[in-house]
Amino acid sequence: LIFSVGCVLLSSGLFALSFAPSDAPAAWLTGWLMWQGVGLGFVFVPLNTFGFATLDPRLRTEAAALLTLARNLGSSIGIAVLVSRVTHDASFNVQRLLEAAHFTPQLADGATLAWFIDELRRESLVLSYSNQHVFLCVLPLVIFLIVVKVLILSPGLMRSGL
Repeated sequence: LIFSVGCVLLSSGLFALSFAPSDAPAAWLTGWLMWQGVGLGFVFVPLNTFGFATLDPRLRTEAAALLTLARNLGSSIGIAVLVSRVTHDASFNVQRLLEAAHFTPQLADGATLAWFIDELRRESLVLSYSNQHVFLCVLPLVIFLIVVKVLILSPGLMRSGL
């Protein structure tokens, strides 16, 4: 139950951040980030507790090391994938915004051109981060479905208390 609540909190927080405008107030962002933090706690604490509770006590030291390694590798791979997606998406959004703006750089003075380029960059990044938040909000739900499927296929795990 705690795990499923955590998945919903995490997904809803990520989904809410996908609608954040470029000038979102800090209090609004902080509230949704705290919401996600609570969701993360509700997801990872039960998973880790269940994993270690069902493990033979003499294997827990090695399991802790492997868990830390897996968490660090997963974080590194996740960051690399997201940075790659943000970069690719931002360049795509710049092209899309340029087409929609019908801006003629030859008619603009230096200050206007600098302002336009800065706004274009900022808005393309906001769109890119929004797209990534939508992508990320699906992941906790997928993880939830995987855990439910494992529990259904292994009824003995359900009795041990996840």
